[in-house]
Amino acid sequence: MALITGIYERLINAIGNIHLHTLQHLVQRDKKALRDDLLAVDPLFMGALIAGIGVAALIMSQIILFLLNGYAVETYALFFGIILASSVLIFAEINRRGGADIIAFLIGGGCSLDMSLRGG
Repeated sequence: MALITGIYERLINAIGNIHLHTLQHLVQRDKKALRDDLLAVDPLFMGALIAGIGVAALIMSQIILFLLNGYAVETYALFFGIILASSVLIFAEINRRGGADIIAFLIGGGCSLDMSLRGG
């Protein structure tokens, strides 16, 4: 979903800036270094993302259960479509495509289709 919504790079950069030395700065009470470390994690973005994930999980859990019980095929088709769209976007980012890349893409697509058709 992060890839489809266009926040993937920002998310990876924010997660990549989480370091253990931040705790060291906290223990040493190095306020400037701690502030720099926390700002590097993009706290407003990460906070909004975590809050959104939490709210979505609370709201959607019952809806997903309802959809899986009443409309299983359509629900799995939706998930398969999301996976397929993400795969195509990732594949499009590959600059040099070789035979192994194409085979891996087809195997991955086949596995996700098989899982969708089996219902999980």
